[in-house]
Amino acid sequence: RAGTNLPDPINLTEFTALGEETERAYETAVLAFQRELGYPPQKLPPPSETQARDPLSLHMSALAAVCAHAEHEPPPRERDLSGYLLDHERRYWNTRNATDCTIESAAFTATLFGPFESDSEARRWVRLARLADGDAEATRLLDTYRRLYPPSAYGEVLAPLRPDRLAEDFVAAQLADSSRRELVTDMFANIDPGSDRAAIRQCLGMLAAASHYSQVRSVLFGIFRTHSELAKF
Repeated sequence: RAGTNLPDPINLTEFTALGEETERAYETAVLAFQRELGYPPQKLPPPSETQARDPLSLHMSALAAVCAHAEHEPPPRERDLSGYLLDHERRYWNTRNATDCTIESAAFTATLFGPFESDSEARRWVRLARLADGDAEATRLLDTYRRLYPPSAYGEVLAPLRPDRLAEDFVAAQLADSSRRELVTDMFANIDPGSDRAAIRQCLGMLAAASHYSQVRSVLFGIFRTHSELAKF
């Protein structure tokens, strides 16, 4: 979320090579996260699974290792990365006195349909997600979410959880709950394919990316069965 604008593409050689280059990339990521989070720089040993990884997994592993070290915990294994980082987000909400379950629901809505370009648009989606009865309550929720996740330089409102893999696993975990599946189905019955085109595309793209989970496939195919015209999106 640093809003860094890189003039040139990043060379992925360090991530595709094995051995020392991958370990150096991991160490660089650890130091970058420590600096961003305000922790003293300290070299952390890479896990044995660091070999032959994709860039996203490598960075998620580095972030998890930094957080675990700060909390005097062992770093999670590869298969547990998303779960660990999502639990870390929930602990973060608690430390900011945002324990209300509506924060998790707001993050779910943001990750499926967001970000939005304005507060008024975000308030409408918060109401569609049944998180607020009116604009005043919706504004309070947006203010809390903004405190937890300050907008980027691009002025996003209700920014999704990132990176993509974390977002996909978060959405899948949410959709394991039948009430969440019903909510998404009901929301699609009340949105406009014309004016809500960007949000619909974002949601369908997220569901497609996470469709290796059976509960996500069920929701995605259910949407297409009911709203076949959205297949062209």
